[in-house]
Amino acid sequence: MREYINETEYGIKPYKTLTSKDIDSWGSGLWEDSWINIYTDKRLINKLFTEPILETCSKENPFALADFGCGDGMVMKTINESLKKDYQAKIYNIDKNPEGIEQMQKSQDFEIHPVLEDLLNLPKEPITESYINYGTARFAIPYFSQEEQPELLNIFYRCLTPGGTMIILHDGPQHKGEGKLYNHFFEEINNVFRSKSNNYYPSVEELVDNSKKIGYKINIAKELTEIQAWLSPRSYDSRFKLTKQQFTELKKIFKRGFDKKQLPFTIDCGAYRIKRPLTYCIISKPK
Repeated sequence: MREYINETEYGIKPYKTLTSKDIDSWGSGLWEDSWINIYTDKRLINKLFTEPILETCSKENPFALADFGCGDGMVMKTINESLKKDYQAKIYNIDKNPEGIEQMQKSQDFEIHPVLEDLLNLPKEPITESYINYGTARFAIPYFSQEEQPELLNIFYRCLTPGGTMIILHDGPQHKGEGKLYNHFFEEINNVFRSKSNNYYPSVEELVDNSKKIGYKINIAKELTEIQAWLSPRSYDSRFKLTKQQFTELKKIFKRGFDKKQLPFTIDCGAYRIKRPLTYCIISKPK
């Protein structure tokens, strides 16, 4: 199975120009009447991540940014294009994947500080306690098990300054009950790939509950219903280049889900799809 790197931006296309291949490309979604790639669209990244930072940061005071689980660094690259030289920002990209870190360093045209480390084993240098003013975690938290996620949120909390902010985006619905159904569905998908992953997709409600127990202030917590994104056997094939057997197994899983009518599946011209829920939270460490 091929690892996925966000190499290209799908771009914004008028609705009428789309084909089924567009809809079933990995990361494809409809937002503000335009089709985008939810991983790479800069307008979306700026809306969800850059704008909340610009609302509270100051040009006069230096501050630190960290992307926890940065992947290819697209989030901080996009944020930095808005900050440019007007702000005194020190930027850290943290990920355990050396290939991702290496590719990110080659593609960035600004100073970044890469930290090659698993998020659960962050060293106390250079990310010292109460050091980060703004943290981001985009599609990162579900890579950790349900049991590990409270500890991960604790680590973010330790890194934040008093008043510091975490901005979080990942797959997950609003409510816990629906979240259990989605996690069962994703577990079936992992079984097709013979994956031993313990990935867990927390709902908005579960993320909020875990954050409150740690002491976070909840500023925004919602499912991004304004973004319509889907998953299908074809979209998985666009990411992982499935074998014929894997593709057949995925089609059976999607059909079973459609027949059960417990989750928002659709069918169009024989193609099964499921709505991809997106959890979005902004939480902060009290001053």
